[in-house]
Amino acid sequence: MILSRNNDNCLQDHVKIAPTTAMLVLTIILITTIHNSNTSIPAFASNNNNGTVLRSLTNGSSLEVLLAPLPNTADEETQFRVGFLQPNKTELQEHVDFNFIVLKNGKEVFRASNQTGQPNVPLHSIPGTMDIPIFAYDFQKTGEYTIKIPVFGILFNPIQPEESEFRIRY
Repeated sequence: MILSRNNDNCLQDHVKIAPTTAMLVLTIILITTIHNSNTSIPAFASNNNNGTVLRSLTNGSSLEVLLAPLPNTADEETQFRVGFLQPNKTELQEHVDFNFIVLKNGKEVFRASNQTGQPNVPLHSIPGTMDIPIFAYDFQKTGEYTIKIPVFGILFNPIQPEESEFRIRY
């Protein structure tokens, strides 16, 4: 078969473009797979004792807050996993500044930042989740509790404080 000069150049151009296009497509697939594997909700819910995950949008709608009780690791300790989702997405929001407050009958009985030795400094969740051990309060008292999770910053940027609120019963 004889190809004219124009057809030969055109064929060479297609041969050069095909490997470049294939490499670009593979790179996009790889980046998408890595990104999605690190930010999904199932990682949040692992080790949850009964699969219960409560959800609440912050009052300013910047984040959806997830709250899950975790199995007790000791008789005197209760733990909760807190997670933050980007609004209307299933991806965890990284770098959130927040606190974790428990109220009983409207009175504050626990504040997580008080346990760090820096009570006025918010907690910082790097991956979008954090386990909160509650050593200083006994949940053995039955009744209704309110958990407030105020958010003060997202991705190292301060925001007008917003909060989510959960009601739980022991």
